[in-house]
Amino acid sequence: MIQEGLANASAHGAQSAQLSVAVVDDSLRVDLTDDGPGGACQAPGGGLEAIADRALAVAGTLTISSPPGGPTTVMLLVPLAPAFEPSLQPSTDSS
Repeated sequence: MIQEGLANASAHGAQSAQLSVAVVDDSLRVDLTDDGPGGACQAPGGGLEAIADRALAVAGTLTISSPPGGPTTVMLLVPLAPAFEPSLQPSTDSS
């Protein structure tokens, strides 16, 4: 998502972009904001649709805010897998 988002920003006239990555409420949150002209949308076959499809495949969401004149902000939210917790039960293996 980050690579595709930065490529989209550059291709559509952005001169700079800000990226933040954080863990929020057991989810990974990625925010990408650029200073491009705005007007970005999730069009069939486009880069933002590809990102949304990949997010959906892992139970995530993609939110786009891109008013005319900018800025464009794309927010990806992906749930994190629960941490592995080894069993605390004693082994019953007698060998």
